[in-house]
Amino acid sequence: MTISTFSYTQAQNVAIATEQKTIQYTNGREVFNICKVNQTMNYQEDLEYYWYNEYSNVKSTKGGAGGNLLHGKYQFFDEKGNLMSEANFFLGLKDGVEKSWDTDGEIKETYKFNKGKLVYSKFKSENSDNFIEWNGPALETGSVKKIYTSYGHLEQSEEVLEDLKFKVTVYFYDGKVKKKYTKGLMDWMYDEYFEYYENGKIKIYGKFEEDWRIGDWKWYSEDGSIDVIEKYRINRQYYPDNKIMTEGGEYFDTNSNEWKRNGRWIWYKENGKDWAETKKYEFGVEVEKKK
Repeated sequence: MTISTFSYTQAQNVAIATEQKTIQYTNGREVFNICKVNQTMNYQEDLEYYWYNEYSNVKSTKGGAGGNLLHGKYQFFDEKGNLMSEANFFLGLKDGVEKSWDTDGEIKETYKFNKGKLVYSKFKSENSDNFIEWNGPALETGSVKKIYTSYGHLEQSEEVLEDLKFKVTVYFYDGKVKKKYTKGLMDWMYDEYFEYYENGKIKIYGKFEEDWRIGDWKWYSEDGSIDVIEKYRINRQYYPDNKIMTEGGEYFDTNSNEWKRNGRWIWYKENGKDWAETKKYEFGVEVEKKK
């Protein structure tokens, strides 16, 4: 069953006649507003427009509309009258805050839109009780992802860099920085790595190149003095035509005075691109082999 009422709102200094619709379902009730007559407008192909007609009810399509555009507040109530979701629309585009709740009245998800473009989101992780927050569109360069515990403590932040790398900061429970590093989508490590004691002093410092440790890695005591220095490098070998044949990490064993394999090793086919075999080593000992 659908119920309609009428009202007017302002959009870009133009009065928009709207009609409120109420649709009753077996599992709840949908209440929303639509434009009585859609404005003449240029639809943007990359944006999602929400619309209504009496045959399809509320639907959405990119770059166009198959009915009257949603404009104003949207709400969905369950069969007991509990508010389950709420959003706002501007001429078919999500605009402003969108929220959803669980049956206990706790907020599950929060989103913010600016004329159809997502600018903020916060939702519960599928794999834990943590909450994920994005300031900016997910995975877009410059956006920041934050991970909070169920008690609201910031655990980790990740700034999206170019080439889908992430500048990661891990925090102690009191908010002090515990680790800083850069990783890729495959969790490979890049560039500088920092780890700190709770007193803020440096604990470990080193560098990565495509997940291989390189150069001098230093371990510090809490008073700031250096405890250990270890040397790492990448060993690369080539076919006669200069295509890559093998590459892998090594560390310098001061006891035997020689370089030993450490980390990922890759054997390439003769085209220098496809992997023929991979192995993983820990301080000279093979721990994993894949073909």
